[in-house]
Amino acid sequence: MNWPSNLNPGCNSQSKERWSWWLSNLLGMGNVLMPMVQITMLQGRTAEQKRKIAKRVTDALVEEAGARREAITIAFCEVSKESYASGGELMVDKVK
Repeated sequence: MNWPSNLNPGCNSQSKERWSWWLSNLLGMGNVLMPMVQITMLQGRTAEQKRKIAKRVTDALVEEAGARREAITIAFCEVSKESYASGGELMVDKVK
């Protein structure tokens, strides 16, 4: 799938392939799962940490937005410090 410049899923080419598969299969079934949450963060979190984050975000959407638990989709997009900037400065260049 070629992504229009205004609809770029970010991350890397592997993420784009997963998004393409997900979108084509999901939209092909005639069902759109909502809400869809994408969390972009620096690399380094464990599967257990992501599991806990996914549960808490899902719980919040169920409780506060009235979303159906089974309809909530969460995607984690991990980026390297070389590919993430804050305040105009790459994270790899920031002093701790």
